[in-house]
Amino acid sequence: EILGSRVSFPVSASVLLQETLAEYRRLFSTEVEEVPGARAAVQALAKEFRLGLVSGSYRSEILAALDLLGIRDHFEVILGAEDYQRSKPAPDGYQLALNHLALDPSAAVIFEDSEAGIESGLVCGARVISVSYCGSIQASSPWFSRTHGAIHDWTGVTAEWIRRLQAKPLSFQKA
Repeated sequence: EILGSRVSFPVSASVLLQETLAEYRRLFSTEVEEVPGARAAVQALAKEFRLGLVSGSYRSEILAALDLLGIRDHFEVILGAEDYQRSKPAPDGYQLALNHLALDPSAAVIFEDSEAGIESGLVCGARVISVSYCGSIQASSPWFSRTHGAIHDWTGVTAEWIRRLQAKPLSFQKA
């Protein structure tokens, strides 16, 4: 809608949206790139922790990516954009996942790759780790400094790493 108010398209907005989504889904179904170490970390962490996934993407896209990586069954809760009312930075998705898992937010560790996601995780009361591999959050972001830790990718994320993080006092920096 915003782009359409600034640029004239040779087709209707609905046709443009459908064609764009079709191409996105085509590329997505064949070109999912694993963040280094993600598959191994999920497999290892699922042996000791209950895992949930909250994404602003649609459920069909999430499930396709998890299936391509062979890790769908490691998650007890998988929530997509259509599963909660307000998207990140609102905490709705994380709160719903934590409710499903019967988990207190202070016991949760959330890995996020966006400013909106970091804010969402912090607002719900969890420990938040920023993941910089995808490049969607920069070290200069004010949200980056509010996290409880930072990783470039999932290499080195182990159950012991999580336990050490959880042993530290939970503190938050105000926005």
